[in-house]
Formats: sequence, C-alpha cells, structure tokens
Amino acid sequence: MKHNIFLKRLVIIFLLVFFNCSAANVESNVKIWFSPNDNVSKNLIKELNNAKSKIYAAVYMITDKKIAQALADAKIKRGVDVQVVTDQSCLEYEYGKVDFLKENGVDIFVYKSSLKKKRNHSEQIMHNKFVIIDDELITGSFNWTVQADARNYENVICTADKLACKKYLDQFELLKKNCVRQAMNLITQKSKTNTQVIKETSVSFKNKLVDFFKDLKEKVK
Repeated sequence: MKHNIFLKRLVIIFLLVFFNCSAANVESNVKIWFSPNDNVSKNLIKELNNAKSKIYAAVYMITDKKIAQALADAKIKRGVDVQVVTDQSCLEYEYGKVDFLKENGVDIFVYKSSLKKKRNHSEQIMHNKFVIIDDELITGSFNWTVQADARNYENVICTADKLACKKYLDQFELLKKNCVRQAMNLITQKSKTNTQVIKETSVSFKNKLVDFFKDLKEKVK
C-alpha cells in the first residue's frame, strides 16, 4: 500500500516537473517588445540580420532607413529571399523606402484595393504589420518607422509557433494576389545601361579613328 502511494507521488512530481519544463520552453520561444522603451527597431534589425532563407513582410509603412538597409543587406549580401507587401501610401509617401528596396533587388508588392471607392468612403488599405523570418513570426502594431520606434506606444510579439507562422504565411500569399508587383533590381539595370554606353562609346571612337586614318591617307596621297 505504501509502495503504491509512493509511486503515485513520484508520478505526480514527474508530471509537475515535465509541465513546468514544457511551459519554460514555450516561454523561451516568445519575445515581446514595447516601444518606445524596448528598442524595437534594433531588435527587429537583429532578427532580420539573422535571417537565413526568407523574409516575407507585410507592412503598411516603411520609412526607417536602418530597417530598409537590413532588408537590402539580407538580399544582396546573403542571398535571402526578401519579399515585401506594402500599401499604396508607402509608395506615394516621399520618405517611403519602396524605391530604395526595389533598387536593391527586393521583391516589392504594392497593395491594390479590390473595392471600388464609393462616395464618403475611404479606400481599402493594407494595414498589416508582420514579418515571417525563416520559421519565426513577428507581428504587432509596429510600423517600420522612426516615429513608431522612438515616440509611439506600440507592441510587438515574436513567436516560432508553427500554426501561427503558417496562418500568417497563407495570409501573405493571399495579399500578394491583390498587389501590383513593382519593377525591381534597378541597380542591375543601371549597370547594364552603363555597360551599353561604354560599349557604344568604344565603337564610336573606333569608327572615328578609322575615319581619321582614312582622311590622313588621302591627304598623304
């Protein structure tokens, strides 16, 4: 009898330890930041810099140069698949980083409202703020702006929960279907243009040189 009681107590202790350890592991997979106190941009950039395979972001407004640079570096320096869905407002805003990202080869998709604008009704906007970095989801109220980081009271949560990541990834793909993909890799295009100019200049110089010697030959005769 005493032996059975001892075994039951041992099982209970084991279960308590097991569930406590499991809870600790769950907690370790979740990070929470609040602006303006937690340096959200710095933490976000750190996560972007650690990306190995993909960065899929849906963000209403992107104006922070450092965040935009982290996206560009991930694409150019490490070959990460970087795709960004943003709103028309970001494209039109003078401080928006759409052009900068396009020039650095980042795939940009600008949301196009599927609803016709009606009288006294504002247009439909893409107001999400989330990013999937490899197998991690980062989401909250935080726009990728200096204002959101330094002045606003915003919230961000990071999780590696597989179900959450899948739901957001599905939503990202759905958003892309309602977007207009922007022309990308303008730097490469400029490089090609410059190469073409050099080639054309070289050919022109060569032709002029040939003509010069022809004229010289005629004068000598």
